[in-house]
Amino acid sequence: DLAAGTFALTPGDTIFVYSGGATGPQNPSDEMFGDDRLVNAVRDVGERSTEEVLDALRTRTAQHMNGKEPIDDMTVVIFRYEPAANAAAQSA
Repeated sequence: DLAAGTFALTPGDTIFVYSGGATGPQNPSDEMFGDDRLVNAVRDVGERSTEEVLDALRTRTAQHMNGKEPIDDMTVVIFRYEPAANAAAQSA
């Protein structure tokens, strides 16, 4: 269930949004990748770039599937909050 709400972000906070296809990939034994593996894959990469998080997730998913073809599309969106002032200071 979805609920409406608000929350404050601090610089560096990351929002990770995914579809059911991100938890659905199955291995040859028909075991789903699941929420726990997905969360652990994202947590394990720590504070790396959003591109590195996606790459790690792709790698973990492929390892889990071990050659089995996916049966659903996988949609993942990662946002990292970097205020304009903070981004300008980092590029200097």
